[in-house]
Order: sequence, then C-alpha cells, then structure tokens
Amino acid sequence: MQVVAELPRIVIGRSSTNVSCSSRKIASFHLGIGRDWDFACVITRVWDRDEDGSATARVVIQWVYDLAGGLLPLSTAVYAADLGPDPRDLSLARSAFGPNLPRLASLKCHLDPRDVLAYACPLPQVKTPRLIFLITGDSGVGKDYCADSWALTINTRSKAGLKARLVSISDATKRDYAAAKGADLERLFRDRMRDDAPVTAFAHLVSDSMVLEVKIITSPGTKLARQGPSSDDGGGGDVADSCPTVTFNNDKNGNEAASAFCEQYLLPLLDEDFQPLREMVRLTTNCPRQGVEFRDVLGISKQPGGVALCNSLLRSDFAGDWTKVDVIACCETSGIMYASVLATHVNIPLALIRDAGKLPPPTISVSKSSSYISSSGSTQEKTVKMGTDAVRKGGSVVIVDDVLASGETLCTVLKLLGDAGIGAENVSVMVVAELPVHRGRELSRQLDFGRVKVQSLVVPRPQCGKADDRFFW
Repeated sequence: MQVVAELPRIVIGRSSTNVSCSSRKIASFHLGIGRDWDFACVITRVWDRDEDGSATARVVIQWVYDLAGGLLPLSTAVYAADLGPDPRDLSLARSAFGPNLPRLASLKCHLDPRDVLAYACPLPQVKTPRLIFLITGDSGVGKDYCADSWALTINTRSKAGLKARLVSISDATKRDYAAAKGADLERLFRDRMRDDAPVTAFAHLVSDSMVLEVKIITSPGTKLARQGPSSDDGGGGDVADSCPTVTFNNDKNGNEAASAFCEQYLLPLLDEDFQPLREMVRLTTNCPRQGVEFRDVLGISKQPGGVALCNSLLRSDFAGDWTKVDVIACCETSGIMYASVLATHVNIPLALIRDAGKLPPPTISVSKSSSYISSSGSTQEKTVKMGTDAVRKGGSVVIVDDVLASGETLCTVLKLLGDAGIGAENVSVMVVAELPVHRGRELSRQLDFGRVKVQSLVVPRPQCGKADDRFFW
C-alpha cells in the first residue's frame, strides 16, 4: 500500500479594520473564496475608530501583514475584501483565489476591460497562447517523441524567438500522476479523452488561440514494434469524419524526419507576418446590433499593404498544391475582395456565388439561412446561386472567405458545390479570420462536411490581455 502525504489546504483571510466593520468582513469571508480548502485561517486585528491613521493602527496593520506573509507559503489562496492599492498587497494579490485565479482574471478581463477596478481587484492580465498544436494519433505512433522533437526545433530555430511548452496526457504522465497522488492508474488508463474531430470539439474552449491538429501515422508493423507494455501514448484513434491540419508519417527511426517535417510544415505557421495581420482585424462592440462583438476583417484593406500581406499568406499557407486546383469559389460579399486578388495571383478561375437575380442563367441554387449574428437577427432564408458552368464535375475547389464564424455561409457553399458534383474530398477552405467561439466547424461536421480541410490565417486577438509567445502541445 502506498500512502501519499499532503499538506492540508489552507486559506488565509486578511482583515485589518476598525471595530465598526470588522464583523461584516469576517462574515462575508466564506462567500469570496469558495470551498477549495480544508480549513481557513482568518487573521484580524481591530482598533478604535478615533485611532484611524495613528501609530497604533499602523502597528496593528503591519502585524496582520507579517502573520499573513508567514502563512502564505503554506496556503492555497488568499482572500481580502480590499486588496490594493497598498504595495504590501502585491504578494497577497498574486496568490488570491488560488487555482481559480486564471478563471477570475479572464472574467474580470471580460467585465472590466478598461481595468477600472485595478485597485479593488488587482488580478493579472490574461495571456493566451498564440498557437496550440494538438498532436493526435493511435497509441504507439510516437506522439510524445514527435512533440518533444518539434518543441526543441521551435525553441532553437524560430526566427521570432518563440517558445514552445509541452502539455502531455500520455500514459507516462498518468503513471507519474498516480504515483504522486495515489490515483487509480487503471481507471486513468480506461478514461481516455478521445474525439474524432479534436479541433472542432475543443477550439471554442480557447477561442482566442489558433488550434491546429497534427496527426501522426505509422505502418502497422512500426506501430507494433514501438508499442510495448509502456506505450508512449493513449488516445487519438482513427479519424473518420474530420481532416487534420497536417499529417506526419513517423515510420523512420531517428529525429531527422521529424525535424525536417517541423521545418517544412510547422515553422512556417509561426511566421512573424501573421501577427500584424491579426492586429489589423479590429473589434467593435454592439455592432451591427446589441450584444454582438463585430470583427472588422475588411479593416485589413484599410491598412497600407494589408491586402498584399493577406494575399501572400493565403498563397503560402495553403496546405495543398495550387497547380492542382481548378477553381476558387467565393460567396459574396466581403470575401470576394480577397478571393479575386488571390485568384489573379495564382492564375485560377474564380467562381462567384451570389444572391438570386445577380447571375445570368443557367444556374443552380440553394437556400441560405441567416446567421444568428447577422445584422437583423432574423432567421429568414434567402437563395444563392452559382453558374452551372462555373466548375466541372469532380473538379478541385478552394473556397475562400473573409471569416468563419457560425458556419452558415460555408455550409451553404459546400451544399451548392455538392449539387454541382463536387465531393467533400475535393474541397479545401481558406479563410482570413476564424472566430472559434461561434463553432462554425461544428456546424459543418453536423452537416457531414467534417472531411473538408479548413485553414484560417488568424484568430483575432482577445479583447483584453495579449497573446503569449508560448505554444501548448
């Protein structure tokens, strides 16, 4: 039997005040900190009101700080009704609310974007990872090994000086956790986190970061040779109805192939040019109607060199081969600007999808529902059309649009292409900006378009806080 000893979880409550309000602060203590603790220690001293600001009051206050500082290393959180602006509160504020601090900081960032309550609630700025790679694949394909190799390559060869951080839920990590915490190892092995479309399932949970899937595959023989009683990973089974961002064949032993793959496919995704493009997508609140946060992707065109930069990234970031693309398709209105410029530079015909009455016959048509984030908020349907000769049956098509939000426009275009004889396996999607919080990929998957590869250049920066230079695997 293994016994794991842990220190009890302590919460410190600081309250230095005069007699008249001391009891009220103590009574409200348990409401402010939650219950992620074994017992609480409330430190309080009081003085008469007529001694406010006196030497006695200052000594009392310093005693509270000294005692709280001594207990701080043993505690999991600190609560005080009036943290700040006293400089002595800084060390306490850094430990405020324990493990709930990141969540509360994010909430404060959303509700108080101008930091009006800087003194009353001195929580840190929220930093978000700029890019998250999800490394997927069957057990035994080498996910941990590849992640380690790619993180090392990024940390040593990134021109922008970016840093990668690894977060693993491998079998080895589970063994270490079970040994440290006394958890049921067999249950950890049984309860695997699997999903057929991880980007679709998880991207909205980190909606200020770009999430990409790198799937690792190997031959059955290589997998069997590597997969022993302590296989390196668990989870990530075969994907049936989704398309990873990139796929790496890890059949070769050694680090050479993994390093070359990172330099060819992953390092270009860290290009410094993505960040200025991201900054060009501005946020406007309550536009076009109350409660909607509008991302002005067309703002890129207002910046000198913005369209040229966007066009360059659309061309270089495409995971396919432009020479094998028959048609670039675009649904009006905003995306036409980017699609037409791109079509000109790659010398590929442009198929326009427009509202009924704007194209000459013969055409094919589908109904399009209005998005819930549209200007009117209406769910009224309209008809969009495409010329019957715009693309040949079975041809290769790249859909280009300015933004992927709810996914209504994308799914409408995919339905129209399907009616024209273009299967999902022959379609790729390139969008300038993606708003994962609206779960557009989820809608496309629900409508059986999950196998369509979707690429986006940027996820607009958060309203508050800033993008961090870390990458999570």
